[in-house]
Amino acid sequence: MINNITLKREPVYYTAGFGGMDVERSPLYLQTKRFDGKDNDYTAGIIDKLSQRIASEYKQYRLKTAVIDKLPKQIIIINALEDHIPLAYETRRILDDYIYQNGWDCSTHIVNRRNNLFNLLKSNPRQSMVISQCANPAVYNHKTCLELIKMGVTVIPGTATAAGGEVDNINTAALASAKKTDWQLAAHFRLGSAGIILESIYAKKYNSDNEFAPLTDELLKVFNEEDGLYNLIDKGTNVLISLSKRLEDRKKSGNPLRIQVIFDPIAGCINQVIGDAARGLCLAGNWQDFVNNTTAWFKDSLAYYNLA
Repeated sequence: MINNITLKREPVYYTAGFGGMDVERSPLYLQTKRFDGKDNDYTAGIIDKLSQRIASEYKQYRLKTAVIDKLPKQIIIINALEDHIPLAYETRRILDDYIYQNGWDCSTHIVNRRNNLFNLLKSNPRQSMVISQCANPAVYNHKTCLELIKMGVTVIPGTATAAGGEVDNINTAALASAKKTDWQLAAHFRLGSAGIILESIYAKKYNSDNEFAPLTDELLKVFNEEDGLYNLIDKGTNVLISLSKRLEDRKKSGNPLRIQVIFDPIAGCINQVIGDAARGLCLAGNWQDFVNNTTAWFKDSLAYYNLA
């Protein structure tokens, strides 16, 4: 069910840094209201325009798909963050809903410790799918990813984006040109069977993990209007393409990548690349778009499991 309109945000997952009783008054939950309401209309229009340009210019980049005739017995989401951030929990709700709607028998789990991960994999690793989201390198990294693959686990998104791998090389280059600015621009990209998708874009407060805002026409002027913004976003698109060429098994060509790219809009450069969905995708994007994108990404993940 790609267009599921029954799922709503679960406020209890947005309580990081909030000690009150009324969870709907927590700052993180209130912040999401801007992205779910009219404040985000301008950003939505920008995303549509940029997406059309990406689709036109990079239409050759898309993943193989497959008939989903076999399913993992369990799906394990690695969420190694210590703070209470909604990404993994809301992702699990969307996956559970899609599994339920299709009448499938597949359990889902969230883990934040390496020993918990490997304990779950003891019984049947070859019928398991592991998904990295906001992973701490001490729990999941390039070496761990290779261990899992050797065990027969299907890993999403795989070695290309795991800490200690290619994404670190990209960040080393980015840090050399990074500058400190008050606000940054963040964008989330996905490579799937439908091509390269710009999932979300928003302003991010420098040196803060959880303070985000929708785009405005005033901010767009920083980029010399739409063309300047597209030129910056294009750099993130090419990072995604570069990572896709480093997938551990290019014959399958099906592992769905999801990355976050943080830009310095003044210097016109990339500050950081995060090789998974990253917290802002849920906190700083329209809820229904997040549901639709996550469902499409999950379908691509299942297709990759069938290609494995």
